[in-house]
Amino acid sequence: MTTVRPLILLVSLTLLSACNDGVAPGEDSDAVGTTSSASGEPGSGDAGNDDGGGSANASAATAGSGSGDTGSSDGTGDDSGGDATSGATEVSPRTLAIGDSVFEWNIDDGQSIPDFAAQEANLEMVNAAIGGTMILGGKESIPSQYYADGWGRVLIDGGANDVGDGCGCGDCMDVVDQIISEDASAGALVELIDQIRSDGADVILMGYYTIPPGSEFENCDEELAAMDTRYAALAEAREGVTFVSAADVMRWDDNPEYYDDDLVHPAPEGSEAVGRYIGQVINGR
Repeated sequence: MTTVRPLILLVSLTLLSACNDGVAPGEDSDAVGTTSSASGEPGSGDAGNDDGGGSANASAATAGSGSGDTGSSDGTGDDSGGDATSGATEVSPRTLAIGDSVFEWNIDDGQSIPDFAAQEANLEMVNAAIGGTMILGGKESIPSQYYADGWGRVLIDGGANDVGDGCGCGDCMDVVDQIISEDASAGALVELIDQIRSDGADVILMGYYTIPPGSEFENCDEELAAMDTRYAALAEAREGVTFVSAADVMRWDDNPEYYDDDLVHPAPEGSEAVGRYIGQVINGR
């Protein structure tokens, strides 16, 4: 993946004429942020619905910080800004989050992972994640949460329920293969991401944080590690897809306070750490 750091372009031109008065120099600045890949250790999954009852929730959040700056002109008229780098394109802030209860958790208090990502990156967020859902079907599968609506990007998490509730965290590599093949070229998740990309949206694919001892997903280590490895490989192979590991900022050994008492879901502090990390990746920081 390619990271485009914010660039500041300063153009100062002074024209002198023997017959006319001097023209004051003007300034124009513009910063463009794009996503970067981040990877880390695999982490915890998801079980059941959140404390809001498990129904489909859609929350819109518009943040006030973390966005790229747009240029202005102090000469004549306004300058709406543009790309500072040849070939760079501006991504719409309209963002959809789909996934399991790791994304839905704390949504009622406006403290879900997508909520904090929206605050950090100044996104217009719709969180359609539903607790207990799987990638491989079910009444409200993660792929069924997606709908095309001019999104600039789509945030995705998922897979833990498939190997946990769906398989029981025991010898479930065949389930992982159905989600995403070993070479990351096929599977239900790959088909979903290809559809999203064909609709014009970028994809942020999140891997789980680490699993605490005593969690109901404690025995899913092998499957979740394989998913993270394959998710990262998919992001490397697909333009417009970025992998972010929640384990980069949320690990049981380092931050036990980031975990809910159920040892599965993030506490508000964990949601904030992971969400802001995703927002920083989106901003290219």
